[in-house]
Amino acid sequence: LDHFLNLAQNASHMGLAEFVTNLRKTGGEVKRDLDAGQADEVRVMTIHGAKGLEAPVVFLPDMLTGGSRTSPLVQAVDGRFLYMSPGAELRTGFLDAAKDAARATRDEEANRLLYVALTRARDAVVIGGWESRARTLKGSNYEHLSAGLETMPGVTTSDDQIMRLEHSGTDQSPDQPRLGAPGAVPETTPDLSWLHRPAPIDPPLSRPLRPSEPGSDFQPQPLAMPSGGRNTALARGRFAHRLFEVLPALPDERRADAIASLVAKARELAPEEALSAVDEVMAVIHNPRCARLFAADALVEVAINGTVGPHLVAGQIDRCHIGADEIVIADFKTGRPSDGPVPPTYCRQMALYAALLGQIYPDKPIACWLVWTETASIQEIPVAARSDALLEMDVIG
Repeated sequence: LDHFLNLAQNASHMGLAEFVTNLRKTGGEVKRDLDAGQADEVRVMTIHGAKGLEAPVVFLPDMLTGGSRTSPLVQAVDGRFLYMSPGAELRTGFLDAAKDAARATRDEEANRLLYVALTRARDAVVIGGWESRARTLKGSNYEHLSAGLETMPGVTTSDDQIMRLEHSGTDQSPDQPRLGAPGAVPETTPDLSWLHRPAPIDPPLSRPLRPSEPGSDFQPQPLAMPSGGRNTALARGRFAHRLFEVLPALPDERRADAIASLVAKARELAPEEALSAVDEVMAVIHNPRCARLFAADALVEVAINGTVGPHLVAGQIDRCHIGADEIVIADFKTGRPSDGPVPPTYCRQMALYAALLGQIYPDKPIACWLVWTETASIQEIPVAARSDALLEMDVIG
């Protein structure tokens, strides 16, 4: 019960269904270290459950064997076939060999399990068993162990037929120096002055800038808001990005079916709004200036992480083309560009991406494009504007 309550207290981050599912996966088995410091208690567990554990005294209360029905199915030696075993008078040689191999495998597994049981004890192991109609001595582990003990020197048998084997010794090898003996302690002692010094304070980890994450400090705001408001604008943006991700990789004859499927799944948008977004995306795909962004060697939804100056940056580039002489990164925007300069949020976003790519490709110029879907136009962010954005963020001096 204590173990269950402890599991429940540590599962505050889970829902009830997830907690119950995880509990069922464990099979209800409680496996704890027997040396965990709780004295005066008895642990009852299976041999399988005791693997890897140790206890001062281990009791194996029932080492007899129970009668079990023999399955009529016999697996071939190579494991490829199952055979129905007939009676002994009709059994063939290969079936006898298969049954012998299966019996040997069972015996090996039983011996391994017996070894686990006997080696869980640190000081003493007590082996017992009682005969009944369901539990017999013949062929049991008890019979094998008692037969082995009889041949060992130092075994005594009491009047009530209890066999006892005692052995006293030490875990210390005779070749090892005893504690306190000359040479047992190294001549040089380690420097322990750090024990008397305050622990150093680790610098706090800064929150990474996520230029592409909704709700972040550097999230660009839409310039042209659809009639449905901000939620519709965000849904339209997600739908457009999905179209840009799927359609360029498809041949022309398959795009119509893909568009119909994507529009049907765009339940956050009215059908006419979704079809309008499709027209805008297709206009961008067919724009000759954007051809390299949709080439076979272009990269899609590129995750990019790193440090720019003192800042950690984690973002995602919509499209990236790494050419022989130039790198082009593009971010798709649903709407139309403003008449004035590029908004500062967009400059910061693309400046961070370009700064990260510049660390990977220091010898290649990087062009940063904002691709506006409503006008199928490209707005390039000049290098000077990107440098000014990084200066404002204290990234470069």
